[in-house]
Amino acid sequence: MTKRNLCLIPVLTLLFFAVGTTSVCAIDLKIGDVTVSPGETFDVQVSFSEAINFRGGEFDIAYDDTVLTFNNGTSPDTHFNY
Repeated sequence: MTKRNLCLIPVLTLLFFAVGTTSVCAIDLKIGDVTVSPGETFDVQVSFSEAINFRGGEFDIAYDDTVLTFNNGTSPDTHFNY
């Protein structure tokens, strides 16, 4: 074999394993729409549905801390329902 063909063997092997282990994840993320007055406390509902092949994740809540104060967050009531 030529030097070029020998270099292709590890590359093709890695591609084979990478394609075989990937999965597709589809998530429908919904964030509630909230309208409030200054000084008012409010909740924002974040929900996931259609979480196909979803095993876990995280998200960040970004906001202007000179305008809003984040008081707390709560975990979901239940684990994923299959």
